[in-house]
Amino acid sequence: MDYKKIGKSILSLIVVSVFLVAFTGCTEIIKDGDASKKINPVVGECATDSVNSGNTAWPAENPKITLLGAIDNDSQCIDGKTTVVTERVAYPNAVAGDSARGKVYVSDRYGVKEIDEATKSVKFLGDAKDARGLAVASNGDVYVADAATKTIQVYSNGALSATIGAGELSNPHGLALDEANQRIYVVDVAVSKVIGFGLNGEKEVELTGLKVPAGAAVNSKGNIYVTQFDGPHVQVFNPAGDKLFDFAPHGKQSGTLQRPKGIAIDSDDNVYVADMAFNNVQVFDAQGNALTYIGPGQFLLPALVSIDNNDTIWVAEKGAQRVQIFQYNGN
Repeated sequence: MDYKKIGKSILSLIVVSVFLVAFTGCTEIIKDGDASKKINPVVGECATDSVNSGNTAWPAENPKITLLGAIDNDSQCIDGKTTVVTERVAYPNAVAGDSARGKVYVSDRYGVKEIDEATKSVKFLGDAKDARGLAVASNGDVYVADAATKTIQVYSNGALSATIGAGELSNPHGLALDEANQRIYVVDVAVSKVIGFGLNGEKEVELTGLKVPAGAAVNSKGNIYVTQFDGPHVQVFNPAGDKLFDFAPHGKQSGTLQRPKGIAIDSDDNVYVADMAFNNVQVFDAQGNALTYIGPGQFLLPALVSIDNNDTIWVAEKGAQRVQIFQYNGN
């Protein structure tokens, strides 16, 4: 082995790297609010701005999903390093939007944050110590799955108004609200179940046979879609708790998943699944047939997705520490 040649090659790579860093210099990070661009999520050496190529999930002549903007952390380039100066989203654990009131709720390592979409101002909601699931009702009530207290907390007008699941839950995570049937579903990861409670607090149903469940969502028929880490990655149940079918096997092709977590459903019963391995959000119809996807190139570790009553889509990224906002424009 010629160690001199190897040494020269390594030295050349170092010289080229130093030159590139010196040449690219320090560029300002794009702030949120410009829907024509996306923020480069790199934190460390200051990154060059990149332009979103008009990513629409359906064909451009009939765009059903459009990018509205993002809520992120304000950053500045200081001494060649990207430095966060206003932190709004810090490794999010859950997200739920309320476009009717111009708010998005994000739980992260600091607690549950209520973020004003227009001003980007932040205030804390309640005192949940380890919020892992969020849901917003049409009247503005906020449901919080708190793993620390092992309950679902309900907030009305910013104040704690009720708790659900005391003594029934071990490690509550994802939430799915079914207002039509007056139920709230919670993923209990400690026992690999999804438990459905009436909004009066009574336990009504358990969804079992799951393998490491992560998220849940309810469609217009009251059927519950559950993501799990073992394939097939999406399990579907009826309101009585009977399994109907499953879809999205483990794989590398369209229609398969690898590391799914968040799941949400729009008004046309299309199913959205955030996959941190693919760095995209895949979209399926109600029967599990793959329709399209948002990304790749749009996200960095998208873990969570939420859709509100106005079909506004909220995607929270653990890697980029931001929430991107999209709109489903319907059929």
